[in-house]
Amino acid sequence: QLSANYALSQEQRLYANYSKGYRAPQATELFRLQAGQTVADLDAEKIYSVELGIRGEVDNLFYDLTAFSMQKDNFIFQDTNRQNISNGETSHRGIELAVHYQWENFYTSLNSTWAKHKYDTNLTLSRINIQGNEIDTAPEHMGSMQVGWRSASQDFVELEWVHQGNYYLNPENTADYRGHNLVNLRAGMDIANQFSINARITNLTNEAYAERADFGFGKHRYFVGEPRAIYLSVNYSF
Repeated sequence: QLSANYALSQEQRLYANYSKGYRAPQATELFRLQAGQTVADLDAEKIYSVELGIRGEVDNLFYDLTAFSMQKDNFIFQDTNRQNISNGETSHRGIELAVHYQWENFYTSLNSTWAKHKYDTNLTLSRINIQGNEIDTAPEHMGSMQVGWRSASQDFVELEWVHQGNYYLNPENTADYRGHNLVNLRAGMDIANQFSINARITNLTNEAYAERADFGFGKHRYFVGEPRAIYLSVNYSF
């Protein structure tokens, strides 16, 4: 990894990163051969990444904006004959943004990502050409936002919004999941010298959603997320 940064001022910096990494084939990929295979001739996956960004503070506002581009070679996958091969190439390009604003006891934070994840070669994951298609189960956009209040004694209330963007469920890009939005609420306070209480409500609006979705044998499959739930804890410190 090679990194560099330049101070525009005491509060603002430009930065750049170049990195190269690899992942060796896993034991399950090397030694669990499929029908007709005698040797799994797999190379290590390699990834090349470039990041350019700017971060800084203006009054009570902190921000960090990053643009990135990544290229993955020798992507290991199971082809249509269910054999492990490693001649895949994929690309990943996008923008990440983090913002935090503090005003007295109130604060708000935002984290978001917009990215395109694509197949750069015609991988034999499908019987049609998928080069240029978006990678399945890779959302184009996602993020979260928190708005809260915290006192000097660490009593707090926080409302959180979590966004999961839509994504395709298969390499052919013929089936998709619409994504979801969740709202969570958290609060905590001291109730005695050494006692504190914390509560949280997840999925406040009782949204029907999937933790993960995919597509196989002509059907959608959903790993269903949890409905609205309430958690309460009482803590004692010695």
